[in-house]
Amino acid sequence: IKPYFEEMFISENIGYTKPDKGYFDYVLNAVGDSDKSAYLVIGDSLTSDCDGAIAYGLDICRFNPKNQPDKGRILTYNISKLTDLFEII
Repeated sequence: IKPYFEEMFISENIGYTKPDKGYFDYVLNAVGDSDKSAYLVIGDSLTSDCDGAIAYGLDICRFNPKNQPDKGRILTYNISKLTDLFEII
């Protein structure tokens, strides 16, 4: 699926740990666009990926292959197979 993405930001590579706001500030600054509605965070962790995206006001797609509960979080998308991304993007 890599050809479908212009950029990928991995927290360990940029020096901020999700859900730190600094991570999301870094990403939006790097792409030079602050329109949060134009982005989708894809991740598997409820606490770092999902909580961080939700707190920052970004859409979130949780990769959830074991169909575990969201524990009260409101997620934009919840997928169990990465190929499900094709229907979203």
